[in-house]
Amino acid sequence: MRTFPVICLVCLLLAGFILVIGCGEFRQDDPVIARVSKRDLTDGEVTQALVQMHLDPGDELLRTQYINSWVDRQLLLHEAQEQGIDQSREFRKALQDLREELIINQLLATVNDSTTVSEAAVINYWRDHTDEFKRPTMEVRTIVCSSDDRNTAWGIRNALDRSQEGDAILENYPGTQLDTTTWISPDRLPHKLAQSLTSLRTGQSSLPVEIDGNWYVIKLLDRSAAGETRPIDEVHDYIKSILKAETAELAQIDYINALRREARSEGLVQINMPPQNWGAQSESATVQDSVAASIDTTTSPEE
Repeated sequence: MRTFPVICLVCLLLAGFILVIGCGEFRQDDPVIARVSKRDLTDGEVTQALVQMHLDPGDELLRTQYINSWVDRQLLLHEAQEQGIDQSREFRKALQDLREELIINQLLATVNDSTTVSEAAVINYWRDHTDEFKRPTMEVRTIVCSSDDRNTAWGIRNALDRSQEGDAILENYPGTQLDTTTWISPDRLPHKLAQSLTSLRTGQSSLPVEIDGNWYVIKLLDRSAAGETRPIDEVHDYIKSILKAETAELAQIDYINALRREARSEGLVQINMPPQNWGAQSESATVQDSVAASIDTTTSPEE
């Protein structure tokens, strides 16, 4: 075999390590279903791995794919170790760098988790950036149902007109496909359904429409014109993610600056550069204070 790239081997070793840590201890009667050299893979380990990946552990095809992938990984590891790649200086340096990166990321994750974004900050951002949240075109919210039977489609249409809940429709009409759309442009819908929307008022359902052998019914839940500002509940999570990222970045800078100040006072670090250049990120505290002041002075919609 050709020499395996060092960084790939590092990733494979980490994958194997994570598998061992994640699976934990298994019963002695857990059957071994694959072996490569001195490494065993048990049936319980396969189940545990698939569960951790949010996959169905009872799916035989997935189990087979996982087992084959595990065997390939172990063969690559075995060959790389036979070639002594894991003993090379290059490998050890790459492993050390990756280890340090994982440790630092874990530390910064705790800093990020300590940050919060207030509802007032979300509202304030929405008010100050309304132009960002204007609808570029007319948009609609709909319920789209489909069935391979025309009579069933008519029954679904009548149920929608009675404002029957989606779960009840699925229960009463087995085999029905039901999808509640978020705000979308009608252009993203099949042409016949988009045409049906033009004659509907809010709350109305279309007549069944045949498309590629299936029968569709669409109900118009709401319609919004182009240029309207999206309501805050529609963009709330998006805004919060933006503010969370900004707050986390500032928190990381402040955290690092605090470490720098502590290191200077304890004499832990020596840097051969002018003192005024050491800890150049100290201005971030001023930025953080400004952001905090802005957030503290925001008002809620009721005010």
